[in-house]
Amino acid sequence: MSETDQTKAKASMEALRQEIRIFPEFDYKTALNAPVFQNPVRQAVSQFFANAPDFDFRSSNIDTYLAEHSQTAFKDIDPRYIGDIYTPMRRFRRVLQIFPESIFQVIPELRAMTILMDAGFDSAHSIASLSPSAFVEQIQDGLGSETQARMVYAKAKQIDALTMNTFVHIRQHLNDVSPMVIGSVDQPTLDIIKTIPDWATLFGSLELCDCEECR
Repeated sequence: MSETDQTKAKASMEALRQEIRIFPEFDYKTALNAPVFQNPVRQAVSQFFANAPDFDFRSSNIDTYLAEHSQTAFKDIDPRYIGDIYTPMRRFRRVLQIFPESIFQVIPELRAMTILMDAGFDSAHSIASLSPSAFVEQIQDGLGSETQARMVYAKAKQIDALTMNTFVHIRQHLNDVSPMVIGSVDQPTLDIIKTIPDWATLFGSLELCDCEECR
């Protein structure tokens, strides 16, 4: 293989890795065996954005929006992949919340989200699991400066600590023994607790893709 071919192969492999990081549910093995390489999950999400220009990650609840606008939001989307839209959208929203508002004066929202997800970060927890220096070194070029990277890291640590604290308190409340004089948790409280996101929604999937590098 020539040096040019090796360079192209390396670039193609890196592009595939990035696609898997952003869309872990993407069936890349099937796509690699197809005559033309396509990611139907990305195509479905892209079509959704084209169908729903009024959708705002910060102010719109994803599940509620899709339920209320299903006739227009899913237009021209292959029915086989409609169900695959929800998980990436929740992931995008989770990543967007990590950024301080000031960063979007420098970097567009979509570009900022892509930078983190290309690097394998899909939640505050995935960032907070690293040391500040390790995260900054990995992401500062993409975000434009060390200062921007440290701002994102600080916000991620804050979100991770708050979420973990909330998660522990709820778990303790549900599992602790309550004296009879106090009584057990009432149904309205249980109904509210059921609306709280699960571990995967809060912190991102703990599963890796099937490629040798991840395994």
